[in-house]
Amino acid sequence: MALPNVISGGSVTALIHNHYVGPFRDGNGNIYILFRFAFLSIGVWKSTDVFTASSFAEQDTANRPAAAVLSIETAWATTDGHTLFIAWVDRDDGSVYYSKFDMSSGSDGTDAWDIVDGGSGERDLIETPSNQAADQRLCVSIAVRNNGDPLLVFSNGDQDSVMGQAYDRFDMARGSDKVSPTWTVGIQAPATFGSSETDE
Repeated sequence: MALPNVISGGSVTALIHNHYVGPFRDGNGNIYILFRFAFLSIGVWKSTDVFTASSFAEQDTANRPAAAVLSIETAWATTDGHTLFIAWVDRDDGSVYYSKFDMSSGSDGTDAWDIVDGGSGERDLIETPSNQAADQRLCVSIAVRNNGDPLLVFSNGDQDSVMGQAYDRFDMARGSDKVSPTWTVGIQAPATFGSSETDE
């Protein structure tokens, strides 16, 4: 029986809130896992040999996306072809971000973070809540539609008032393109049962 591999380091930490960060396998059989680095950024570790822990190494460290304010505590990743699509939330202000990572099974054969915000960085800001609750409940998930558009569902502490009562909301963001998306944000679903509110 194979023993579990341990990936460790003084600055490598696990996420606290909801997360799915792998493992993922690319077309060449390599294994990829996401970790939080020094609380502030998301890193991708790759192994070319799943039976050897020492073969795991972070990829494209210089360009890892980082939180603007405090730390990252929730992140979700999925794959489509040779690409990792990642959604994550900055704990301090509830900002939701989108990032993209190309695995080496792609056409250029390299492991690298992609520019996703029109040419200036590896993170694309989707929303910063305007009325974040003090006891914020952070969660995020991401999927890629059949046409390639990213779809995020998240709760980042944003609250809306209905008849004077504040409610937490799950918001949805749809990207028009997975490379440099234009986002439709704020399609809301109430975080309470028994409501008939919908928005397609």
